[in-house]
Amino acid sequence: MENARLVQEVQQRGAGEIVLNMMNQDGVRQGYDLKQLALVRQVTQVPMIASGGAGEMSHFLDAFKLANVDGALAASVFHKQIININELKQYLAENGVKVRI
Repeated sequence: MENARLVQEVQQRGAGEIVLNMMNQDGVRQGYDLKQLALVRQVTQVPMIASGGAGEMSHFLDAFKLANVDGALAASVFHKQIININELKQYLAENGVKVRI
């Protein structure tokens, strides 16, 4: 898999974290590409952040629980007030994800 090879290379060059942005998912709010995240997670030794696709709170939880990411980011769902950040943090905490509240 090309992404896994690239991630291994940037880690060897000293990357301190990986932000994996799935451009085909970005902005469509249909969820993160969990398959791709899980595959890349297998070769990632540094913190990995999911990017691109969050549309509802369960998408964040899926990224943490199913793809084992260290963080998940989003923009439009917050800017357009689709998801409230404090409510998301509470939801994640209630479901076993460590967050700063």
